[in-house]
Amino acid sequence: MGDNGINYGFKIIERTDPKTEIYVEKLKGYQKKYLKGLVHGMKPLVFVGQKGLSTTVTKAVDESLDKHEFIKVNFIDFKEKGQKEKIAGAIEKETASELVGIIGHIALFYRKHKDPEKRKLMLVGNACRIMLINAYTYNACRTKLTH
Repeated sequence: MGDNGINYGFKIIERTDPKTEIYVEKLKGYQKKYLKGLVHGMKPLVFVGQKGLSTTVTKAVDESLDKHEFIKVNFIDFKEKGQKEKIAGAIEKETASELVGIIGHIALFYRKHKDPEKRKLMLVGNACRIMLINAYTYNACRTKLTH
């Protein structure tokens, strides 16, 4: 949110001084949906056990995001939705990543790699907007186009 309360589509990931902020563009709904579609063949890389969130878990998530960009975190001992959301929110904040979603006992996190050459996922534009034939046709999402 901006100073005047307007959401500009970015989230603050680091704020060491009130005058210096690092912004990262938030994932849009269609990007989250795309990422959720990729998750089926993946195995969880980090497990949150009975001790909950610790520096070891945070470090493991951070290292996994550096290597893979998109990961699954499995909640072993936390079965209540509120507990999982609280821990996932803390992981998101501490690792400067974005929580894509929580599905059952699995949380999905994404963080774009800092080095463009090492990026494994390209989240560019809406697939519906990319698949346009011309301005008078319907796009892949079957919504009428406007000029």
